[in-house]
Amino acid sequence: MGRRDSALVVAILVLVSTLPIVKAAPPAPQSLTIELHTDGFASVEYTLTVDQKIPEANITTFGQILIDLAVANEENLPLVYTLKEGVLRVNTLGTDTIKITYSTQDLSSKDGRFWVIDLTTQIKTTILLPAKATLVEFDPIPELMESRGDKVLLIMPQGPTMITYVTSVIGTREYAQVVLRDAEGVIDETKSRGVIIKPAEELLQQAQAAFNQGDYIKAETWGKQTKETALQIKADHSQASARIQAAENEIVLAEKESRTTLIEEAKQLLAESKTKFNFGNYTQAGVIADQSSTKAKTSEVSFPTTSVVGAALVLAVLGALIIVARPKAAKHRTPRERKPIEVERYLKRDDLRQDEKDAIKIIAESSGEIPEAELYSKLALPRTTTWRLVKRLEKMGIVEITKVRRLNVIRLKR
Repeated sequence: MGRRDSALVVAILVLVSTLPIVKAAPPAPQSLTIELHTDGFASVEYTLTVDQKIPEANITTFGQILIDLAVANEENLPLVYTLKEGVLRVNTLGTDTIKITYSTQDLSSKDGRFWVIDLTTQIKTTILLPAKATLVEFDPIPELMESRGDKVLLIMPQGPTMITYVTSVIGTREYAQVVLRDAEGVIDETKSRGVIIKPAEELLQQAQAAFNQGDYIKAETWGKQTKETALQIKADHSQASARIQAAENEIVLAEKESRTTLIEEAKQLLAESKTKFNFGNYTQAGVIADQSSTKAKTSEVSFPTTSVVGAALVLAVLGALIIVARPKAAKHRTPRERKPIEVERYLKRDDLRQDEKDAIKIIAESSGEIPEAELYSKLALPRTTTWRLVKRLEKMGIVEITKVRRLNVIRLKR
């Protein structure tokens, strides 16, 4: 090689070394649709946007073993690819969009008669359940849920998603088992909180008897009534507990202010309310607790008047009370000013899911605090799902959880 050739090679190397290094940007997911089938297979259609100046894109697939895999560009022309351990390497030079389709059994698992799909996505995901499948549980709450013929379509938010379903229909043994299992779960969870739910347990016995006799439609009917009854009793328990606490507070306040008339009656009513509560009569307990609160609120200061001197003394004391005691009492009973709840500053956060925003709104509408059971009832979510939601909000510093008697109270931080 002559000097001229050597100089040319060096010049080329210098020129190449000065060219900017193009770094590959990760593919951007655009859409993801998963259609589930009764045999456990899932059909996946995944679309991504890539940089056409980058020669290769690495894409993590949903599942390891892929069947009928096809990779195409925006014009549906096939692209060259390799697949290894769930990572798809696609030659993308000159391509803006990648469309990937395949089938896999890796997304669904079966536990008895229950199918479960559990995955994490970077975008909203459309999931289509098998024909005539029954949805049992989901987490988080879908952004959309509707019927498509004999199928259920769900649009789930980005992030972790778990869906449980059965491939059975109403009136069958399998569906009746789903309903009874759900009712039993609600009863067990409610009883673990010390709630007496005898009416719900009696309904469950009737449902189980109907199931054992092969009358699955009646078993479903009784099972659903069991769940509704248990949830209502649970709500009554929570409300009665709060009303009893309110009555106790009113009595304490009256005694601090030396208001003695009607206090004994208020205490007797409170004791009766607690007795009803301990026997599971939560509705009656709440009504009687309200009567106790009313007595305590309307109580007044009483003085003996047995002589003229005593009467004069009473008048003097009353005059002093008008000047001194009443303002203090009024001041004492005036609610302390609290900072307003700035709900919007929470709702504007990008890291909140829709169910979390719904929970924040419900708590705000309840003056910034709400019993956990009442929040669970208003969100209409499974108790475990609600508790995980509350714990996430607590970690974010949005709410705090306090214990009032035997009751968890969720409060928005101000």
